Amino acid sequence: MEERQYLVDALSIEESWRIFRIMAEFVEAIESLSKLKNAVSIFGSARVTP
Repeated sequence: MEERQYLVDALSIEESWRIFRIMAEFVEAIESLSKLKNAVSIFGSARVTP
């Protein structure tokens, strides 16, 4: 039988908690943005030709 090593098994405790902190930042941002009534997003490059 072939043994498989999963990525989760290779994570250290610190790396595991880092993932949760990153997820918490996403949740916080989504909660903040959900409070906005109307908003406009502009996507593009800051580069302009001279």
